[in-house]
Amino acid sequence: MLKTYSVIITILAAVLLTMLLKECEEPVITATDLKKVVDSFQVNEKNTEAKIRNQHDSIVLKDSALKKLSISKNKTRIVYKEVEKQVKETITVTTGCDSLKAQVTNLMELADDYQLQTDSIITDYQEIINRKDSILTLRNNLYSELRNNFDISIKAYNDKASQYVHSQKVIKRDRYIMGGIAIIAGILILKK
Repeated sequence: MLKTYSVIITILAAVLLTMLLKECEEPVITATDLKKVVDSFQVNEKNTEAKIRNQHDSIVLKDSALKKLSISKNKTRIVYKEVEKQVKETITVTTGCDSLKAQVTNLMELADDYQLQTDSIITDYQEIINRKDSILTLRNNLYSELRNNFDISIKAYNDKASQYVHSQKVIKRDRYIMGGIAIIAGILILKK
């Protein structure tokens, strides 16, 4: 940005110089004077640029220092809160040691009761599992027995059905025979 200003200033100086030289037959400003002016502009430009750089570097350093200070301040605040919390916890623990001992005793008794109840439940579950296995075995045995009885009943039914069908055939045959005998007897009686 500074270079842009220096270029603009140099160009303006050259334009002014040219205009002055054209208007005047005798130059008011000589080339050496002009060179001195341009050199002083360049020196002023370099000095101004150096000052701006120094101020920029100073601002960057201040920003960095402020950020570090802010981070350090936040860390200190966090550590302070943590220490304060630990101190409060320590005070609470030291004042409650007697009640803590009583609570530990109660908790141990509760743990023992819990263990006894857990053991009892496990025993009950094991017994239930054993009963379930024996019930399943009994069910399978009863099913097998029922199946056998059913098969025997079906066989007996089929046998009775076969006997019935056979008896019906015998009865029909006997009816035909009796009918035939009756017809023959009727014919014999009529012939006599």
